[in-house]
Amino acid sequence: MSRDMLRMRSAAGGGRISGCSVFKESHLFYKKSDLYSVLFVNKVCEYAGIARKAEEMLFFIRFFRPIRNKSVYLQPCPLSKLRCRNEEFCINKPNNFLIRMKIKMFMFAALAAFATLAGCSDDENNDGTGGGGTEDKPVPSEYEVEFKSTSYYSTTVTIKTITENAKFKYYMASFWESDLLKETISGDTPNKIAEGIINYYKLNYGAQGATMQDIFNMLTLDKQLYGVKPQSIPISNLTPDTEYSLVIAGINEEGKIVANGTVATFKTAALPDFEADDCTFDWSFTDTKSTYVTIKFVPSDREVPYFAYVLTRSDYASMFSSNPAELKEKMTSLIAQLSKAFGGSIPEFMNEMRMKGEMDFKLTGLTPETEYVAFVCGMDEYGRPTTDVSVKEFETVKYVASNATTESVKIELFDGDVASTINSSLYPSETFAGGWFLRFSPVFSESCSDVWMILVTDQDLSGKSDGELLVDILSRGNITDQNPVAIPRVQKDITAYTYVVAQTEEGEPGNIFRCEPFEVKESNLGTMDDLFPDANSQNGTASVALSSVGKMRPTTVGAMKVVSVL
Repeated sequence: MSRDMLRMRSAAGGGRISGCSVFKESHLFYKKSDLYSVLFVNKVCEYAGIARKAEEMLFFIRFFRPIRNKSVYLQPCPLSKLRCRNEEFCINKPNNFLIRMKIKMFMFAALAAFATLAGCSDDENNDGTGGGGTEDKPVPSEYEVEFKSTSYYSTTVTIKTITENAKFKYYMASFWESDLLKETISGDTPNKIAEGIINYYKLNYGAQGATMQDIFNMLTLDKQLYGVKPQSIPISNLTPDTEYSLVIAGINEEGKIVANGTVATFKTAALPDFEADDCTFDWSFTDTKSTYVTIKFVPSDREVPYFAYVLTRSDYASMFSSNPAELKEKMTSLIAQLSKAFGGSIPEFMNEMRMKGEMDFKLTGLTPETEYVAFVCGMDEYGRPTTDVSVKEFETVKYVASNATTESVKIELFDGDVASTINSSLYPSETFAGGWFLRFSPVFSESCSDVWMILVTDQDLSGKSDGELLVDILSRGNITDQNPVAIPRVQKDITAYTYVVAQTEEGEPGNIFRCEPFEVKESNLGTMDDLFPDANSQNGTASVALSSVGKMRPTTVGAMKVVSVL
């Protein structure tokens, strides 16, 4: 089976309507190999361990969104959300290259690395009328590059062709930290540097069985970079006070240079001067359950903004040697990784996550019977610790099902093309057309909150205990406050295994409901009468595009701030 066999397809558009929630850009169908495909495999620069752990934390971190202004619940970061988008450059370091071949076009804005966007041409080797020069003597570039609005963490690049030859060719555009580019890629002309990058891809990806066509598809961003018109593209997740290089050249499907390239550089702004704060924290754990802990913070200076988070004890040991001083030293790098998973800049992340004054702090979405380390420190808006880091350990208790009971789950299969034809407002074609979709309708007891979790996978997990399954659901599933939910464009002729768990208003999980295996095949297709029960087929269960990667939005309930992590 292909990696995408069970992955729900991303689709543009969508929005909230009412009723059924569509897990649109979500990794509902999950395969174990996907988790490990995002681990770093090559060298990294400084703080390699943090960067490596930060990628794992795409599955460790959960994303926050308010639920009826009462609480904030988890949503795991899916691989399908990591796809590159037309309007945005992402930054990807060379140590991500093997990863990028494995997961193809996924977006690494949540990861902290160097992005490579590229394009190629269907043309054969250049006929000598322009481009293709790789001789020692530099040749005039056929591209112009301009950087605007450069700040600490971002810039906007405009790329345009200046020759007729380049105008009708695809081009590569590869971002690097300048020092790392010089260290990794040899070449004394832009064309030779571009060739060196292409060869680097061949060397690293070819070892894993990638063909030139695979590399072409990846570098060209599915041929989205084309010279016919200028492109202005925002670049985010940069490092302050750092010089970057953008390597551009026209290439064809064989990886040959067909339009003379250029290497354009720019430097991000340096952060303002740092100011330390004289503040200490009196804090304690006031309530520890299987999936959450409540902490009370009392800072000595109520005007000092501070930041708190948790790591598993094993991660704390491997990333920071179980040393608060080392955690403080590497905190800025960790915050940078977290902000990228957050999907915004460090100041945006800090604006959401920092606290002031006395606060009851609830961390939800933890794994039962697991040792954790919580830490707190003063922090400025750029993610720099302004005080010493205070660290304490705790352990979650054993999972015991609460009275939040899932009584039944109805699973249905429908034709997305037909549904979108009948009612495109409820089932928009950009989301549902082109395949079948599954709909899940659980029935919960009165003691359940509106929030529930679901894991759908091609793996039969029936041999696992409820406690083990809960860990899988928390780390790999999705969470929603909608019922029913729909998953569009499901691969045909597979078996889907579904696991559902409800929770109380306090966030305590109930029983693990193990659905009967469902075969995605034509004989199990439901009728449109089932989907649109009224006579005119105009009303049915509305489907709402629900992305499982949103901005982290902690919620304050009374005097308590609720944040979800995993």
